[in-house]
Amino acid sequence: MRAFLCLTPAPECALAIEKWAASCWPNISRRVPAANLHITLAFLGETDRSTIMRITEMMSEQQMVHEFSMLFDKVGYWPQPQVLWLGSHQPAGSVAVLAGYCRQIANRAGIRVSNRQFEPHITIARKPSMPPQSALLDPAFDLAFDSVQLCESILDRRGARYVVHEEWPLRLTSA
Repeated sequence: MRAFLCLTPAPECALAIEKWAASCWPNISRRVPAANLHITLAFLGETDRSTIMRITEMMSEQQMVHEFSMLFDKVGYWPQPQVLWLGSHQPAGSVAVLAGYCRQIANRAGIRVSNRQFEPHITIARKPSMPPQSALLDPAFDLAFDSVQLCESILDRRGARYVVHEEWPLRLTSA
């Protein structure tokens, strides 16, 4: 199973982001559909069921950060791997702590995850046919997150489809 741990915006927020992206870049190819918008906390890659079970158990035991919101008000483009993304001018704060927890759990389960500095972002388009121009409208999406999801990425000829297998509510830490 190809899996990842993530945060997903509420459906109405995902639809608003999709509508904004379509109005800013009406002709861009390979735009991510609203149903697939998320912030990856830890990419697990191709993972067997027993490892997924260990991660599920450890995530259930983890005292995670409290619910939080974050303003997504910045657009970026990474030439390699050709990704147009929505990010934030705010410091990563709670979401970075949460990504750290998720990466530690993946490492303890035997998965080596990226040790790059975490930058919370939502991918808007993958491998567009040309680098995008500046957004026609400045983004301003105040997104609230109240749970972490374990998702499977299923690839077929229509593209990627994400299936949520587990979900853990965010709650106050004891520290």
